[in-house]
Amino acid sequence: MQSPMRTAVASPSFAMVSLAVATILLKLPTLDTPAYWDEMGWLRQAYGLWEAGLRTAIPGLRPASAFWGHPPGLHLTLATLGKIFGVSVNTAHALTAVFAAVGVCGTFLLARFWYGARTAWLAALLLLLSPVYLAQSGLFLGDIPVTALGVLATYFVVTDRYVPYLACASPNFASCAATARRRAGSGSSDERRKFSRAHLRTPEERSTLVTSAAVEETVLK
Repeated sequence: MQSPMRTAVASPSFAMVSLAVATILLKLPTLDTPAYWDEMGWLRQAYGLWEAGLRTAIPGLRPASAFWGHPPGLHLTLATLGKIFGVSVNTAHALTAVFAAVGVCGTFLLARFWYGARTAWLAALLLLLSPVYLAQSGLFLGDIPVTALGVLATYFVVTDRYVPYLACASPNFASCAATARRRAGSGSSDERRKFSRAHLRTPEERSTLVTSAAVEETVLK
């Protein structure tokens, strides 16, 4: 007969609540960390969506480059929360922390399904304490949401639960398609840039092109 403590630890509900709380607590001290690099652009886009109205996230009501080619799901989620809490760094980082908790809990469920509770705990804790995952969990970018939804999609498909699988996988498919489209466009742009450089005559022209290329790469990033 198992002890009550061992039974509780093996319970999926106990594990997911504990892991989710641990994830959120680890990120609480960093919620007000200033936005950095790409994150600044993502926050500006979410704020612009909040300011212009949520309906402008619909394709056709916005420029194709409005979200750097990314699906606006994460921006739309933050803009919606912004109607209640305001669009701020704290709100954005709290949203990412929630996705991080979902990813850790999804990892527990998937590992438990395949290998049992002990391995599931180990897998979830290793992910949570991974430096890259822990750092990305404090940034308002697409990396953590894509990871969390990908793990959940895998869990749902191996357990034959196709409706929640489609709900989790669809945003990731859209994100992958958008990334492939942007990279294809960036490649052709690089080729055009090389061709143009070969025909430059003056240092002023070279300087102008290098500056334009840097701006273009920043926008496409």
